[in-house]
Amino acid sequence: MAVQAHQDYGMCLPEHHSPSQSPLSASPIPDQSHSPRGNGTNMMGQEHNWYIILEPNGNSNVVHFNSPNGETVASFIANCGDMIEFEPGVFFQVPYPQQPGPMPIQPVPQPIHQPQPMYLNTSAQNIQNSNMIPNGYNSHEFTVNPYCPSHGNANTTNNFTQTNGRAEKRREKLQKKLRDKNQSTCTCKQSMQFNGHNGLNGRMVGHPDGVHILPEDNGYHNLDPNEGLDPEKDMTICIPPKTMAESPYAIILTWDECILNNSHLQGCLFDLQMSDARNKYKSIFSGQSSTFRASELQPGTQYFFRLSASWNNKRGPFSDAVSCTTLQTKPTTPSMLRVIQKTKTAITLKWNAPISDGGSSITSYTLQWIKGHEQGQYSDLFTGLQKQFKHSHKLPPGTQCSFRVLATNEIGSSDWSDVMRCLTSAGPPAAPEAPKSVDCGTNFIRLIWCEPDNNGAPVEEYKLEMEDPNDGYGFISKYHGEKTSYCCQNLRRNTHYTFRLSASNSQGFSRPSPPISYMTLPEAPGKMEKPKVNGKPKTNSISIKWEPPRDSGGNEAISYILEVDDGKGGQLNPLYQGSDREFTLSNLKPGCTYKIRVVSESKAGQGTWSPILQASTLPVCPRNCQPPSCHKAEPNSLQLDWDEPETGGAKISNYVIQMASSSEGEFKQVYTGCKRGCRVTELLPGTDYHFKMQATNQAGTSLWSPVSTLTTAPSPPDAPDVPVVSFKTPTNLRLDWVEPVLHGAEVTSYTVEKLEDDSFHKVYQGTCCFCEIKRNLNPATHYYFRIQAHSTAGDSSYSEVFTVEMPPSVPGPVTEIKVIEQTSNSCLVQWRHPIDHGARVYEYILEATGATSMICTAQRPNPSSLDVTTTSLDGSTRSDRSDRGSTMDGESDLDESDIEEGVSNESIHSEASSLTASKLNDEYMEYRLSGLTADASYRLRIQAVNSVGTGLFSHPIQFFTKELPPSPPTLTASSISHHGIKLKWGNSSTKKSLSVLNHCLQLQNKSGSFSQVYDGMSTSYTINKLNELTPYCCRIRSKNDAGEGDFSQPKIFYTKARPPPTIKDLECANITNTSLNITWSPIEKKLRPDDVMEYRLQMLDQETGKDFKQVYQGPNHSYEVKDLKPESSYSFRVHAVRYLSESARTSTPTSSSEIKGAFSSPLLRAKTLSEKAMEESVENENLETTPQEDTQTCKLTDTHIALIILSTFLIICALIAGILRWVLNEAQL
Repeated sequence: MAVQAHQDYGMCLPEHHSPSQSPLSASPIPDQSHSPRGNGTNMMGQEHNWYIILEPNGNSNVVHFNSPNGETVASFIANCGDMIEFEPGVFFQVPYPQQPGPMPIQPVPQPIHQPQPMYLNTSAQNIQNSNMIPNGYNSHEFTVNPYCPSHGNANTTNNFTQTNGRAEKRREKLQKKLRDKNQSTCTCKQSMQFNGHNGLNGRMVGHPDGVHILPEDNGYHNLDPNEGLDPEKDMTICIPPKTMAESPYAIILTWDECILNNSHLQGCLFDLQMSDARNKYKSIFSGQSSTFRASELQPGTQYFFRLSASWNNKRGPFSDAVSCTTLQTKPTTPSMLRVIQKTKTAITLKWNAPISDGGSSITSYTLQWIKGHEQGQYSDLFTGLQKQFKHSHKLPPGTQCSFRVLATNEIGSSDWSDVMRCLTSAGPPAAPEAPKSVDCGTNFIRLIWCEPDNNGAPVEEYKLEMEDPNDGYGFISKYHGEKTSYCCQNLRRNTHYTFRLSASNSQGFSRPSPPISYMTLPEAPGKMEKPKVNGKPKTNSISIKWEPPRDSGGNEAISYILEVDDGKGGQLNPLYQGSDREFTLSNLKPGCTYKIRVVSESKAGQGTWSPILQASTLPVCPRNCQPPSCHKAEPNSLQLDWDEPETGGAKISNYVIQMASSSEGEFKQVYTGCKRGCRVTELLPGTDYHFKMQATNQAGTSLWSPVSTLTTAPSPPDAPDVPVVSFKTPTNLRLDWVEPVLHGAEVTSYTVEKLEDDSFHKVYQGTCCFCEIKRNLNPATHYYFRIQAHSTAGDSSYSEVFTVEMPPSVPGPVTEIKVIEQTSNSCLVQWRHPIDHGARVYEYILEATGATSMICTAQRPNPSSLDVTTTSLDGSTRSDRSDRGSTMDGESDLDESDIEEGVSNESIHSEASSLTASKLNDEYMEYRLSGLTADASYRLRIQAVNSVGTGLFSHPIQFFTKELPPSPPTLTASSISHHGIKLKWGNSSTKKSLSVLNHCLQLQNKSGSFSQVYDGMSTSYTINKLNELTPYCCRIRSKNDAGEGDFSQPKIFYTKARPPPTIKDLECANITNTSLNITWSPIEKKLRPDDVMEYRLQMLDQETGKDFKQVYQGPNHSYEVKDLKPESSYSFRVHAVRYLSESARTSTPTSSSEIKGAFSSPLLRAKTLSEKAMEESVENENLETTPQEDTQTCKLTDTHIALIILSTFLIICALIAGILRWVLNEAQL
């Protein structure tokens, strides 16, 4: 039984369709006769009769094309009803089993204007896997007389259109029956794909050009409509997508009607491809959406679109191609105009057409201009289709003009282009002004000048000419250049020179400026000879004389200048100026050497200084001796020093010092020598002494200096006596002492120190002979003190250490109060005995405030009554533990009114002491408070009493009586991730939160029961190691001293989706000057089988860009980036985007459908080649004349490296073992 498959034609391609884009329509098998393709092709063109042999082969048929001589040209695999085109316009249809015998095939010529069919609904894979077996016939031989007209006719076109209509009706009827019965019993045979002009697109042995397989279109042959269709495999798109031009740059496409009429296409992944005028299809959308907006298109351009569906990685054929043309718009802004020719009376302008005409042809260009600096209004200059215009004018040279242009089409006008500014032709510059002299010397003149009017062209060069009256040659050129200044050098001194200036530009030279004259300066006189001393020097004057210079510099010397220093090597200063050549220096210092020099001066300037003359005056005796001063004073000595007196021009050879013990006493010599310092010893401390000094040089001895009085230093005082002690309070004492013996210096202060921690510390410092110490003193305590006196001469020794015993005082505050046991109406309090301050504590006062207030007194027993056991009122002996129990029971029987009133009845105190003192010793004491309110807060403080008085209250402590078990806290999620949930909880009130001991958190498992995951006092916990997009049910309860509370209501939390991993191995290859190829490692393992993974590639231009921009988005793991700038650096990064399926999003309402992964790190940086490097690379490829065998480099993995290291290590070990064995054998021999 033969089964006829439903077939229909796809969309039609333009005339230049590329066969490489069509899928394989039939699977050819290798030629059995191994005849070459070329021979078969020639035979096809020469022979007139062909023999076709058809034989069954499993689920399909094998078709052999044989020439008349019996040679097999080509073989194909095809199903029943398929048509094979073996020459253009000549087809063969594979017969069904019911049609045995030869079968003549009518030629089906192609129409002239009908484009070739491109896509059909059957692939070679579906044909091979089909269950349709054409049984019932054996191999048959058919004779075909090929007939292939070069062009079709109108009837052929009409038949082709009618055939498509019949196929559409059959498809609609078949789909309707398929939806009604919803059965799938066998696989529907898919229609074959037609491949245009160039035959089958695939591998073929002996395949002649122009042979194709076409679907059969001759009816159903009693086909069951529901037989052979499978919704998961039939991805045929019957209705092409609908298009609508939204704007000049965008088209909206939708295919809702196709999905509604074909239920098996719901849930499929659609791939939308677009083709432009070059007829090259590229994918622009891939996803499950039924609408798409194609943007960034060209206005007024026709685009072709086709759609295909895929299911479980199986792609169906593309739909019919549908075309749509974008809306037209106004042209883009033209580029700026440019000047191609300029004359004195005309300017020729040219401009380029705009980059885009907006889909409508340019109807005209409008050119406007304005004269001057754009202060007026632009006026129209030209309107037409030409892109060049010559503007004639009568403007003066160098006039600025501005031009702009716009383009107009049927839609409207573009924006004005950028303004182009230019100048009209210029003329020669005007005559410049005469140059000016800014500086003049003996051999140079520096000239400057201003730029003249350039008449529209910038001045390019200046020409400076000079006339020398002495040579008689007239004006000679001295300078040619662009600068506006020049220095004429190598001139003669005191001479007149004449100058003139001219300027030139691209149009010619100007007239020269008016001549002007300038004169050089004369030179200064020459160097003078060294002056001489006239006569014999004196103690305070020297006579000097000098000779005139040999070179006067062209002028006679007018005056001379004489300079002299201060006799100490200082700066030379002018002392005389005049025409005389002799001068006497007066008022000089005796014994000093002076430096003297002289220079001549004229109108031209000052000459060169003469060499320096050194002349000295005669010395005198020393004068103005100053008395010695004290450098350092000590109690028994004085360190003296003194200043050097006026030497009188000669070095001091000796000093004499004399001393007297009183102002009227006799002076005695204590020092003689050349040094300016001495030490006088064996003196009394704090005593005045008198000194005087005398100096001697080679001229004689000076007079005695005035007398100076100096005092020796004082010594420290004696140690103070033991002071008198008096007490003001048990923590305050007063010390009084007598001033010690002084040794030439008054006491400045006293220091009192106290012994603390085996060392003395300062407690007082002052000038008084008494002090009060109020800090850090405790009652009934011994303290040790000492005193020291201070003076300007030093510190005295310490006094004897004396002891002070403080009187007793009230006890200190009670510390270490603890509540060691609590009930609903009582508590057991324990505290440490405070410091008694010298008097034993015999009683305590307890004050409790809160819901009920009370004051109680607790008697402390005497030390003699304390024992290991206690005796009760009936005389029985019990241990401490039993006493505690009886005490607690007895305390609860006390009258509550007596406790609240706080009465101090003696009988009540004795009874309370005997009943409540369960643990009494020298350190701690316990007492039970009764009659408290349950679940209440209390503040307790205690004070101690001794024989001196009542001490201070202790710091209050707070405690709570027992309460009811706590209520369950509120359970919330503070943070949720794909693998964990962080939960937190609180309590209903602050009061109850203080008594909660721990919290118990439970999680529901798969069986439905709850298991504990946390038990503690924290108010938060993180549950880890969870699955993504999974609900988890939790509950919690709290526990305190009163017991465990109830569980909270179970609460469900959903984990989030896991983000995709970070992309690795980001690499760059195939780098050119304008493009490069980016590849990265794909994510092989999906987190969920129904997830869709997509990659997004971003690029950053490191020269101009600030932010990354996305250049690619899709499922591929490589992308070629184009339209890059040559020799530019770029940075790339990529990240994966995970799209959840609809089922995953509905199961977790909080999750998002798009989950972005982290960007790859580090960034990939690449640099495009330069134009020169790209040309060199192309030349190197062209120079390779002999083909070289491709070498594949294998990248070593970690396993390979480990094996290499291990092999190297084993080889080294074997070598070492062999060497050791050889050494041992040699040693044994």
